[in-house]
Amino acid sequence: MTLTGAPARLRPLPRLLLLTEAAVSGAAAGACVLAWGWQWPAAIRAAGATATAAFALHATRMAIYLSPGHGSRAPAAQ
Repeated sequence: MTLTGAPARLRPLPRLLLLTEAAVSGAAAGACVLAWGWQWPAAIRAAGATATAAFALHATRMAIYLSPGHGSRAPAAQ
């Protein structure tokens, strides 16, 4: 969604949540690779924490999209 221009069509809070979710999901993927590859206890905790944060951000963003207004900006009057 971030590469297709969706952030420009969103209100500020959903836009922030979308961009933050993308960054946190990338960090979660990196932490999971470290946890899987090296089995470090700190990496395993970090993987769990970032995955939980990514899920919470996604659930919050979806709650906004399912509410009235859908998080989108109103179309411009013509």
